[in-house]
Amino acid sequence: MRLKKVSLILAAWALSSGAAFAAPEMPISTKDAKAFIEQLRDMGYSPDALDKTSPPSTVIHSGGTGYGVILGGCKELKECSYVVIYGIYSDVKDPPIAWLAEMNKTYDLMKVWTNVDHRLTYSTGVVAEGMSRATFRATVDNLITSGNDLAGEVTKAKIPLTVTAPAKP
Repeated sequence: MRLKKVSLILAAWALSSGAAFAAPEMPISTKDAKAFIEQLRDMGYSPDALDKTSPPSTVIHSGGTGYGVILGGCKELKECSYVVIYGIYSDVKDPPIAWLAEMNKTYDLMKVWTNVDHRLTYSTGVVAEGMSRATFRATVDNLITSGNDLAGEVTKAKIPLTVTAPAKP
């Protein structure tokens, strides 16, 4: 009897809160770069304006940090085939190549490298077309968590830090 009462209370709550009628989130689409930026905004990432140069890109913000987002394989801002998300440590310049190789063995879902300014950079690429928003969020969250862990690896390896202006993703 008690189980029936609890079930009725839960059902009443679901109906009154609208939980039973919540519309499913639309999957991610990279078919249109401008629309993709709006999807990022809807997901709470506060993207910067779309940089329409080739390849199109933006910066998303999470926890006070900016992460670059590049749409690849686009034809005139349409039909983009993949997304690369990356972060840069502006205070880590020229980490040892052997250490980078070791980090790439450690982190299987992200690439650890140096950018053209020799700054420590980490990234992940995904074919996001049709991906659920929950999976896309998990991909971004995993990159952020792994990037934070990478900072600990820098400290553990005693890689010297440099003082520079913040790098822009």
